[in-house]
Amino acid sequence: MSIEDDVVLLERVPTLRLLGSASLRMLAIGSEQRNFEHGDFLFSAGDEADAGFIVQRGAFRIDDGASAEIVARTRHADR
Repeated sequence: MSIEDDVVLLERVPTLRLLGSASLRMLAIGSEQRNFEHGDFLFSAGDEADAGFIVQRGAFRIDDGASAEIVARTRHADR
């Protein structure tokens, strides 16, 4: 993906859109694309935060370790 493609992706996130194009461009320059396979972990409860994630395509599951589970899917799976 080009920087411009990354900026377009970031602009689709309502909260980030508020930052404006120049800030989103800087954020895009410092970002990296990662691919995850089914069953991979982004992070576990209690991990120190050092990044944020934007799911471009697919879904992820949030498991609280007790009995609650949430599955979040991207709105545009074809993009």
